Amino acid sequence: MIARRDGGEILLEGEAYRSRFPIGDLGAWIDFYREMSGRMRGRYAHHYAPTLEALEAVEAEISADG
Repeated sequence: MIARRDGGEILLEGEAYRSRFPIGDLGAWIDFYREMSGRMRGRYAHHYAPTLEALEAVEAEISADG
């Protein structure tokens, strides 16, 4: 899964999934994937981990840029 900034949006791309959303919604999407990862005592966390890691990396990049 790859996440990157594209103008004022985040582009999230995987083999079977592609989505765009405003940068301002990044925190909500990270929260969503964290919640999904924790469901069923983390049973499906490995499915969500690549997406969550990609989104968190973009969040760190944005924070570093100030």
